Amino acid sequence: MREALLYLTSDIDDVDYCVEDNDHGIEENDDHIYRNTDYIEGVNDEIDRQRYRTGYVQRSCRKTQSWLDENADFLVLYCQQFAFA
Repeated sequence: MREALLYLTSDIDDVDYCVEDNDHGIEENDDHIYRNTDYIEGVNDEIDRQRYRTGYVQRSCRKTQSWLDENADFLVLYCQQFAFA
């Protein structure tokens, strides 16, 4: 009986050690989750900024293309006017 109690005490100590080790691992994982969440928020903010900038550049390009098309049409008419003169 005494030997069984010694084995039981040893097993309990082993389990306590495993629980403490797991608690430490869980704390580390929580820290990593917190950091990853911060990184994800930062990346999401950067994606929003890039989305806005991309939209701005696209609008600028469309306006410039429209302006070029208008000027090209004007030049064609201008050249045709002198060609007939």
